[in-house]
Amino acid sequence: MTTPNVYTRCWFTTFLGRIDAAVVEREVAFLSSVLPGAGSRVLDLCCGPGRHAIPLAEFGFRVTGLDRDAAALRDAASHGTTATFVRADMRRIPLATGGVDAVICMWQSFGHFDVAGNKAVLAEMARAVRPNGCVILDVYHREFHTAHLGERTLDRSGDHIR
Repeated sequence: MTTPNVYTRCWFTTFLGRIDAAVVEREVAFLSSVLPGAGSRVLDLCCGPGRHAIPLAEFGFRVTGLDRDAAALRDAASHGTTATFVRADMRRIPLATGGVDAVICMWQSFGHFDVAGNKAVLAEMARAVRPNGCVILDVYHREFHTAHLGERTLDRSGDHIR
């Protein structure tokens, strides 16, 4: 692994804490409609505080949330959910080969490493999901958003984000 897996906790407090519940509901409804049926095993890769893992578990999916951030995992586990949470690096998923029916990686959590690191993540997803399983990547495309939505500036707790 050539690129370290680092980020700041400020990311969670600046962005994740302010997501409209209606957005999460729409995302979970979409996921529920395309994932294998209730009871299937789902890995929520880079689950953070469980905004998808927890409601998916409530819908009957057997969810394992994986994140590198211990504080986010404690937040997720504090909700009394049936989902389980594992602290690990997404480039080394500590699950058996073919151990899940689906992998979800939401909110642009994929693509932040160098080429070798991103390939390692994709290889781990492919290894962890069963044959003919489902992998869902939520990937943003900067040029598309710039062309169609333009740029925006956010003011979050005194931080200016463009």
